[in-house]
Amino acid sequence: MTMRRLAIYSFVFILLALMPLAFGQLSHFVADVMTGIAIFVILAVSADLVVGLAGLITLGHGAFFAIGAYSSAILTTRYGLPPVLALGVGLLASTAVSWVVGRAVLHLKGYYLAMATLGLTAVMVTLLMGAR
Repeated sequence: MTMRRLAIYSFVFILLALMPLAFGQLSHFVADVMTGIAIFVILAVSADLVVGLAGLITLGHGAFFAIGAYSSAILTTRYGLPPVLALGVGLLASTAVSWVVGRAVLHLKGYYLAMATLGLTAVMVTLLMGAR
């Protein structure tokens, strides 16, 4: 990772983390918008790491993002777990699924990797739409 890219990512992260302190008591709308921005910044950085730095053509990193998000949301809303604990469980669930899938598809190259990860995304969309 180049120093410039690292500096930009660090600046954006610090800016998003300190935004509530700069504006004091934020309205719920502004807090929701800032949370959404922070979530999609994390997703964009993950895409940049996989595609830009590793040089892999992958279409499935959103599936792992969804696994962590859905599992932590379900654990918080349906089962009443504290959000921090549910976030940790979501992280572990996403990590476990990515390890299993990674073991299966990392020997693929080029378009074959892209198609395998696109298939993973299609499967996750079907499964998670049924989880509602």
